[in-house]
Amino acid sequence: MDKLIKSIWTRLRIDRVTGFTFVQQAQGTLFVPIIIWLVVRYLTPDEQGFYYTFGGVLGLQTLLELGFTQCILQFSSHECADLAWNDQGWLEGNQHHVERLKSLARLTLKWYAVAALLLFLALEVAGKFIFAAKVAETVAWQLPWHLCCLAACVTLVAQPVWAILDGAHQREWAIKGRTALSIVRSAMICLGLLGGWKLGALAVGLGVQALAGLVVLFICWWKFLRQLYGGGPPSSRMSWREEILPFQWRIALSWTAGYVIFFSLNPIVFKLSGPVAAGRFGMTFNLFQTVAAFSGSWVSSNYPRFGHLAAKGEAEQLFSFWRGAAFRATIAAAVFSAMITLAVMALGYAGLPLAQRLLPPVAVALLGVSAVANTLIQALALYLRAHKREPFLSLSLGNAALILAVVPLATLRYGAPGAAAGFAICTVLTLPWALRIFATFRERLPLLDAKEACEPGLPV
Repeated sequence: MDKLIKSIWTRLRIDRVTGFTFVQQAQGTLFVPIIIWLVVRYLTPDEQGFYYTFGGVLGLQTLLELGFTQCILQFSSHECADLAWNDQGWLEGNQHHVERLKSLARLTLKWYAVAALLLFLALEVAGKFIFAAKVAETVAWQLPWHLCCLAACVTLVAQPVWAILDGAHQREWAIKGRTALSIVRSAMICLGLLGGWKLGALAVGLGVQALAGLVVLFICWWKFLRQLYGGGPPSSRMSWREEILPFQWRIALSWTAGYVIFFSLNPIVFKLSGPVAAGRFGMTFNLFQTVAAFSGSWVSSNYPRFGHLAAKGEAEQLFSFWRGAAFRATIAAAVFSAMITLAVMALGYAGLPLAQRLLPPVAVALLGVSAVANTLIQALALYLRAHKREPFLSLSLGNAALILAVVPLATLRYGAPGAAAGFAICTVLTLPWALRIFATFRERLPLLDAKEACEPGLPV
């Protein structure tokens, strides 16, 4: 049996990092049905709408972050390609790269401290605009929302440290840490719902996760943190204007578009069709977001490795490794999406109450198709970004504009199922465009020296 399991894992190309990423996503997948049952059991349909719309509005973090996390991971992976950890918990090797990493860490900490303050103000304003409806008078949402805003800000401040660890050969540890924190968050949400805390359960779960994350980072990496942030100014500086900005502004616009694509849907449905419809849409959409995250683990878990290979100019090895991971991720997304669609159809056929809290089977199937397409698109994007490029900028902006044009109209006419259909149509229409951009980039890349392909001078 052990040999059979090892053989399967070998054939599926599941290494330790990918395996731990699966564990991280699996625990979330296991908690999803539990939380869904508790939401249906302990929250009213109106409160369910608030619960899932909270998550959509909290996605404003994506806008304030401006894609810096992606930049940090990518730039730190390039700087750490030839660095190694010693027994004292420090990075050692080429001192030039160590100093540049310190410069990156200090720059990003300042950025995220300011972003956290702006995030709190933006979330408070957005919350009052979206949730201040007549039905809100019967739902105790204010205090839970304030606590969720604070938790989001604390989480944001810690983001640069996690990203640097990801790029500094500590991807496995970071995944384990995130997994433990996710379990704590989900467990607290479950306990809160069981204890009758209503929307406060989400606030407590996010708050405990945020504070525990800070404690874990300080206890486990205080020596590394002292290396990054202690002492005098770095002798070798990383220029934000000349090195990071040419990549970041594209990522920032793409991440802004990403908010529209993934986080604005629930607030749109909430505002146009009410909390009950938003609850049905949010619960169903969350299922397929989990599918995309779990399936995409084959690619996302190895993203720092993509950066290391790109930095060393090993283009063919990078493409071969990525291609296999992307194929397995897409097939997994298709299989899981089909399973969820069949399960929802079975719930409706059996007449179970849970079916009334989800979208109709046709809308569920359309969201399943969009989950498969998004899994492939995200895999393509991670390959391109490994070269410190963002050729998907036009695609992201185009997709966001299309969604803003189609989804509100579809929601007004057909409600939550219309929002699901509009989102699926927009996603599928952008897939051929994504494949074309990817093919064009692949054609141009071999014309340049592999090292030069990772420099800002590469046309995109």
